[in-house]
Amino acid sequence: MPGHNSRLRWLGQALAALVLVIGAAGPWGSAAWGTGARPGAAQKEAPAASAGAAKEDDEVRLGRQAAAALEREYKLVRNVQQLARLRRIGEEIAAVSDEPGYRYTFKILDTEEVNALSLPGGFTYVTKGMLSYVRSDEELAGVLAHEIAHAAKHHVRDLRRRESAANQYVIIGVLSALLLGRLHSSGLGNMLFGAEIVKTAYLNQYGQEAETEADRAGVEYLIKTGKYNPVGILTVIERLARDEERQAGPQLGVFRTHPPGRQRVEALESYLRAQNVSINRRAVQDQLRASARDTSTDDRSAAQVRLGEEVIYETAAGLPEAQRVAARLSQLILDGAEMRDVRVADDEVTVTLRGEALFSVTPADAALVGKPAAEVAQAAARTIAHLLWRAFVEQVS
Repeated sequence: MPGHNSRLRWLGQALAALVLVIGAAGPWGSAAWGTGARPGAAQKEAPAASAGAAKEDDEVRLGRQAAAALEREYKLVRNVQQLARLRRIGEEIAAVSDEPGYRYTFKILDTEEVNALSLPGGFTYVTKGMLSYVRSDEELAGVLAHEIAHAAKHHVRDLRRRESAANQYVIIGVLSALLLGRLHSSGLGNMLFGAEIVKTAYLNQYGQEAETEADRAGVEYLIKTGKYNPVGILTVIERLARDEERQAGPQLGVFRTHPPGRQRVEALESYLRAQNVSINRRAVQDQLRASARDTSTDDRSAAQVRLGEEVIYETAAGLPEAQRVAARLSQLILDGAEMRDVRVADDEVTVTLRGEALFSVTPADAALVGKPAAEVAQAAARTIAHLLWRAFVEQVS
């Protein structure tokens, strides 16, 4: 992805530099961020003191200062609907986390990079690119659950305890690298040199433990919500692992895997099965969910059957019929329907799936689009088959 690595490097540098400055003022110090904003970046106030935790502590103070620096370097997305979705899902997960007392914040960074990160105290960010990358609320919930787990499991505090003999600014610099991926920056020079040395050891030991713990805790949180299918965390990590292997797709900071992606996917699959979770990847993919949409006007009744964002066909029988077809189509797909299972019956107007008549295109249906019923049926069958084929290719590639 053009520019992807350089922008992630800047993000890592910003937080690494911040915690180095804080550390220089004393262990878990309260020194203000001392650098100016990146040219062109919007100036913002520090996150409100109400964010973080009801009980202020060093982790929360550090997280707030890091968040203020991050928000000076990146603009925030103010889209009301996107923020409402992010906060709704995030707050539902945070409420069942190991640290529900934090006043978690959830914000969107205005960049197309596919990334997500959490800071001490519950300050959580996803990028605009990540919102486009996930394919359902379940996958977004998986990303957020992983991030919330890093804060709720106090990985900052644990890292500090593991390196009590080292300078605090080095320890926190390593944490920034852990959250955002490996950093190699000539721009920060000697300031990051010590952090780079210590980081190697800590990412080999603590990084693997923290990532595994965040994955498992994320699964547990999702199960506790009773709402979000934890398979979503598996499917998004699977795609990230495939993209990483191809070396051409997005790489997500905290989701950069230690150990490698395939091992991480296998570990997640095993853990999901150990929690008695049925692994049906189609259940967390919006593009394989059928829905009905009322398209009636004052002078006619009509409704569309959609698969993801694709229109399958429009029926003159109205919304109840469209809902019936959508419900049955969704169930057959969940049950494993494949491209080869899509047929048009001998009558040329009935679309079947796995040998079951799904719907028949009536003359009134055909009149809605001004085409012969047989042509409408063939087009609907092709659309369903194509979406199932695309899902299959993505799964095996």
